[in-house]
Amino acid sequence: MRPTLPLALVLAAMLSPAPALADTFTGWVAGDAKVLGGTGDTFAAFDGPLGGVQAGLELFGVDTWGEALFAEGGQYYLSMNLGFDHAWGRKTRFVLGVFTGPVYFHTAQSAVPVVDTTTLTPAQRAIIEANVPGGVDRVTTEVESYADQEAQLRESALGWNVARMRVDLEQRVVPMLYVGVGGQVGYHLILTGDDAAAEARRQALDDLATRYGIAQADRDTLAEAFGARELTADSLDGFGWSVGAYVKFEL
Repeated sequence: MRPTLPLALVLAAMLSPAPALADTFTGWVAGDAKVLGGTGDTFAAFDGPLGGVQAGLELFGVDTWGEALFAEGGQYYLSMNLGFDHAWGRKTRFVLGVFTGPVYFHTAQSAVPVVDTTTLTPAQRAIIEANVPGGVDRVTTEVESYADQEAQLRESALGWNVARMRVDLEQRVVPMLYVGVGGQVGYHLILTGDDAAAEARRQALDDLATRYGIAQADRDTLAEAFGARELTADSLDGFGWSVGAYVKFEL
């Protein structure tokens, strides 16, 4: 007897509809325009619309996607995302997803604040004059010698989207082509350029204070006067959001 039943099952599997593959593998690329916002000075640098591209891959229900957004003045925003989403509908789709992943900002905020010694209190001046040969001028020169390093640090911000929720509404125009609008909101940890530059100033002052034997309490007083501070967890966390529209090609 011929094995007609097994052969029929194999043929049925080979000729099964494409949605079975779509449930396993989906790839897409999109061009989009967005507006970004959030807590901290980094988001304030992107005060206008951004344009860019997104691309993603869903494999066995797990989504991986990245985006690159560009603004005037050579500024840009990059992110990579890993997570899950779910879509309701076919021709018109509502999509809800949750993701996590790294983010990077490149901004034009490279100006370094000038050390203003006129704001020093008499007590702060006394600390410097009593410990540092050359006094206030010497300290100012040493702090400003890090200006180039500070300028580079202030141009960048690096962080992690701890939890990022994405909501999209899409309309299929023709097979594999969609237009959509969407928004995102997330909780993040971001080391901004300002924070990194302030930490660099603190390290510079610590090096100077160590050389000249300045007490720790006096170091803290001078750090505040010269715009130097130590990084803390409280200075890293915040929230971000975005809204935009896109055109997407999906396989």
